Amino acid sequence: MITRVLVPLADGFEELEAVTLVDTLRRAELEVTMASVGALEVRGSRGVRVLADSLWADLDPAAFDAIVLPGGLEGTLTLAEHTGVLAALEAQAGRGGEVAALCAAPLVLDAAGL
Repeated sequence: MITRVLVPLADGFEELEAVTLVDTLRRAELEVTMASVGALEVRGSRGVRVLADSLWADLDPAAFDAIVLPGGLEGTLTLAEHTGVLAALEAQAGRGGEVAALCAAPLVLDAAGL
C-alpha cells in the first residue's frame, strides 16, 4: 500500500502537474514530500515559485513507497541528469516500488534505464 510519496522538483517544473498532483495526493491523506534538487524555493516553468518541503540531499528516497515526477521540460532535463534521482528511481523500481511520470518526465525514467 502506498502511504508516502516523494515528488522531486527542479527549476522549470510544470506548475499544474506538480501542484495538482501534490494537492490531490494530500487530499487522499497520503504523506507527500516535495524535494528540491536545488534550493528550497523552486521556480516553475511559468515563474510560479514553490517552497519545497525538503532538499533532496536531506532525505532518504528509500523511505518512500512511490516516486512521482512532474513534467516541465527544463525541470525534467535537470532531474534526468541528477545522479541521486536516477539512483533512487532504479532502486525504487528494483524493489518493486511505484514510480510514475507525467508529461515530459518519462525522459527521466528513460535516463534511469526504466
